Amino acid sequence: MALPPEERVRAQFRRAEAAIKLFERLTLSANEPAINQLRYAGHHLACAMAEKADVAARARQVDMAGRHCVRAYYDALDGLLVVLLTQCDDFMEAYPRGEVSRVLPDYARLCAEVEAVRQRWKAFGRVQAMGCETLTKRLHPLAKRLSDVLRDFRVAAASLDLRRDEAIRAREQKGDRQFVLSLMVSFFGLVLSLAVIALYDSLLLPTLIVSALGVLCHVRMGDLAIERILRWTVYGFALLLAFLWVGCLLFGKARLMDWLGSIP
Repeated sequence: MALPPEERVRAQFRRAEAAIKLFERLTLSANEPAINQLRYAGHHLACAMAEKADVAARARQVDMAGRHCVRAYYDALDGLLVVLLTQCDDFMEAYPRGEVSRVLPDYARLCAEVEAVRQRWKAFGRVQAMGCETLTKRLHPLAKRLSDVLRDFRVAAASLDLRRDEAIRAREQKGDRQFVLSLMVSFFGLVLSLAVIALYDSLLLPTLIVSALGVLCHVRMGDLAIERILRWTVYGFALLLAFLWVGCLLFGKARLMDWLGSIP
């Protein structure tokens, strides 16, 4: 059953207004073309109310108001599609596909759906003879589909951000533990070096250097590759010095030097 003209315009006005409000919530800005169309619709409605005697003139004003409401809804939908596509693209660029697929198994299908909506929207933009009412009927399902996809993307983003925060905290805690362990090892190495300085003074300087590097290599440099190389280099020298110290303590410095010298 067809609605009376005034009721139809009221429904079109509310539909356009809801789309404009959604645009404003997503962008924190106003959709001026759509708002202007609603302002023109309000003007024609005011003129229709003034036409109390002329029924034909009143009907024309109501019809013009309805046309502006339809145009406002089209402008709101078109702006919404731009915003939704942009936010979907931002998500796909911000998060690696492999990470997203672990929390969103059908991520590949959703990406393909976003691209399909983009291509259909561009095709509609090239249709010159298509009326505004027809365009709104075709754009509404596209905006609905993108809204559903973006909702899934936001849920996945929240989960991924939580995982990233937990991983960062875990790395920081591990780095703190390693830093404390390095300080302890360096401290005991320094004490041991000073205790046997009179007997084994030739190993003191390398031990002090490695102890200092053991502390420095755990200071965050920003470059993880360089930090990792330096750390494992220090670990290698520390193992070599540990072997020499144990050899000196067990066999004596002279015997150890003689044995090392006999190695071809």
